[in-house]
Amino acid sequence: MLAQPPHVDIKIPKDLLPHPSSCGFHRRAGFPHGQKSDWEKILPDGGSIHVREYNDRYEVHWDIVSPRVSLIGHLRNDSKFCWIIFSGGIAAMIGSFFGGLHTALGGLFGGMLFGFLTSLRRF
Repeated sequence: MLAQPPHVDIKIPKDLLPHPSSCGFHRRAGFPHGQKSDWEKILPDGGSIHVREYNDRYEVHWDIVSPRVSLIGHLRNDSKFCWIIFSGGIAAMIGSFFGGLHTALGGLFGGMLFGFLTSLRRF
């Protein structure tokens, strides 16, 4: 599985594998995709194996950065859409604090551009 690029799900029938909790995986939050739960095992390099548990199968992929190691690093590298929205939201809040609506909108778009550009490269 680690030979695959990150974020490429491999579907495995549940009856072929033991439950992730019996193999050292811990529960984690995940973006909703219809799964029952999410499981994670942190790798020595700070990445992780992410398992989504469904009724009949597991979907497994690896992430570049575990959210438990670095939430910002995980958003920037593994959840780029959330990183872009987060960056825009932070910049909009700062803009509204200092200058009102027009500055907030400028901050929103500037922050989203920042989020997009910083998501293009792994740090």
